[in-house]
Amino acid sequence: MNTPGLLSFLALALAAAPAFAQSMQVLSSGEEARRCSDAVQMASTIGGASRTDLEDCNRALVTVVLRQRDRAATLVNRGMAWKARGELVRAEQDYRDALLIAPEWALATSRLERVLAKRKAAATPEPVATPKA
Repeated sequence: MNTPGLLSFLALALAAAPAFAQSMQVLSSGEEARRCSDAVQMASTIGGASRTDLEDCNRALVTVVLRQRDRAATLVNRGMAWKARGELVRAEQDYRDALLIAPEWALATSRLERVLAKRKAAATPEPVATPKA
């Protein structure tokens, strides 16, 4: 194992953590909403979201009385979890729902744009190579 490389990576990750957390704009006030946010941040760091991550988000949206901005943040977090699982249609819907609550929110807008671009790229077939005569 390359210990200096690992230490450099960890130092970089720790240095970037405050900026990452701020960019997530975690505004949720309920415990379920916090769990959703924490789970999605971890999922985006390690590259994947579990069913439990999504259940935390679902519980937050169903059982917790959230301020509208907190609800939008939880929808964006759940959208990120759906995207991490490759469920782009569900991610798109959560981002759109968040924008209905907070239409000016740049983070939700940029996440939606990324999902739409990814869906468009996936729908575009690869060009078929024609055999040379």
